[in-house]
Amino acid sequence: MASIQVSMIGIELIPRDRMVQLGMAFIGVIKPDSAEGVLAGVYTQAERRAGRVYEILKVMSRSPGALKISMEMYGAVMFGKSDLSRGQREMLAVVVSATNHCHY
Repeated sequence: MASIQVSMIGIELIPRDRMVQLGMAFIGVIKPDSAEGVLAGVYTQAERRAGRVYEILKVMSRSPGALKISMEMYGAVMFGKSDLSRGQREMLAVVVSATNHCHY
């Protein structure tokens, strides 16, 4: 099982045993090749859209239903009917990510 550490400066892959040694919390994620059901469907869509499954999606892998709804909300916000253009929505996403020190 892969483990990740999420911090204010990004996401860093750290071996689970090292995290345990350091007394750090970890989130066990389900890798794409082990995904089943709803999660496999979300991962497949992510791979088609972006060519890979980003860690931010893997963090939510233990709750496939919530991940699916989250991705549907993202689709509605970014691609649904809006007074904002697609470019404006992308700019807002970049500003929010930069403000939160997210590098994905």
